[in-house]
Amino acid sequence: MVWVRSPVYFYKRNETFYFSRAIPSDLLHRYNKLKIEVSLRTKSEAKAAEPAAALFDQLVSISYSICKENQLAKITKIASLLFGDCVLR
Repeated sequence: MVWVRSPVYFYKRNETFYFSRAIPSDLLHRYNKLKIEVSLRTKSEAKAAEPAAALFDQLVSISYSICKENQLAKITKIASLLFGDCVLR
């Protein structure tokens, strides 16, 4: 039997659970902190799991959007160097 541990993005501090996640290194320039920490406002691990998962999903979505935006900016810059001023649609 193989045991697989699910990633946990929350921890308990002073009887309250907190969400914590490091900011990806390629997005550090957008934030002024190395990690995001948010109180989940519960003392129950079972109740903390759902909002922690939702926060993680939001962070992934935001990170993806920022990376996509950065890629579009790079493509636009390269296109303008190659073809002069142009608008990508």
